[in-house]
Amino acid sequence: MLPPEERLPQIRELIAGKHYFIIHAPRQIGKTTLIRNLSRSLTAEGKYAALTISLESFVSADPAKIMPQLLAKLSRESVYFLPGELQPPQVAEFTEDPLIALEGYLSAWSGSLDRPVVLFLDEADSLAGPVLISLLHQLRDGYTARPKPFPQSVALVGLKDVRDYKIQVRPDTETLGTSSPFNIKVESLTMGNFGREEVARLLHQHTEETGQRFEPDAMEEIFHQTGGQPWLVNALANQLTTHYSAIVKDRAVPVTREHVLTAKEILIERRDTHLDSLVFRL
Repeated sequence: MLPPEERLPQIRELIAGKHYFIIHAPRQIGKTTLIRNLSRSLTAEGKYAALTISLESFVSADPAKIMPQLLAKLSRESVYFLPGELQPPQVAEFTEDPLIALEGYLSAWSGSLDRPVVLFLDEADSLAGPVLISLLHQLRDGYTARPKPFPQSVALVGLKDVRDYKIQVRPDTETLGTSSPFNIKVESLTMGNFGREEVARLLHQHTEETGQRFEPDAMEEIFHQTGGQPWLVNALANQLTTHYSAIVKDRAVPVTREHVLTAKEILIERRDTHLDSLVFRL
C-alpha cells in the first residue's frame, strides 16, 4: 500500500494550513482507502483527532431527518476509530434544531479537545440536494466563525468536483446564495491511476513481505493489463498470490508473465464486481 502522501502530496499541507478542500476521483481509484489510512495516521501521530465517515447511506432528502442520523454516525464511528478522550459529545442535546445541529456538534467537539479536529466526509456528493445544501451551509457558517472552535480541516470526498455540485443542489427555488455551494474550499484535488513505477513498488512490497518475486515482464504485464487502475491491480495481484485459488501459492516460485495472463482470464470468467472496466480494457 502506498502512503497517502504519495498519491496526494498536497494533503498534509492543506490540513496544516487549516484549509477546507475537495478530493474527487472515479470509483475504485482508492479514495476511501487513502482517507481512512490518513485519518488513522494523523490521530496516531498525536497532533490531530481525525475521522472519516461515509455519507452514502443517507438517502432521504429531508435535512430534519438526516442531520440527527449524521450526528449519530459521527458518534458511532468515533467509538471505533478514536480513543475515548478524543470522542465527540453526546448527540441528544444538539438535535433540537436539525438545521444547525451539525455546526453546533462540530463546534462543541472541537472545543472539548486539546488537539484540532480533521474530518473527511466520504461520498459527500451522494447526498440529496436539500441535505447537501444544509450540510454545506453549516460547514461554511462554522468555518467563517473561526477562531470559534470548529474543525481545523474538512475534506469533501466524492466522484465530482465541488463545481459540479451546483447542478445537483441548485433547483430554481433553493440555492446557497453564492457562486459556489462550498466557496470556502481552497483546493480541489483529484486522484488518478497508478503509474508504472507505483505498480512496481506495490508488487515489491509483496516481495519484501513474503520473499516471492515478480519477474520484470510480469510487472510490466500487470501494468499493461490494468492501466494502473488501483482496484484492478490489487485484484490481479490477489488472484496471482493470495486468493484461496491463487495461481502461484508457492512463495519460492516467481510470478511470470504467463501467470499474469492466466490470472487475467480467471478474473474475466469470474466477473467480480467492478470488472466491467477490466473487460472493457481487454
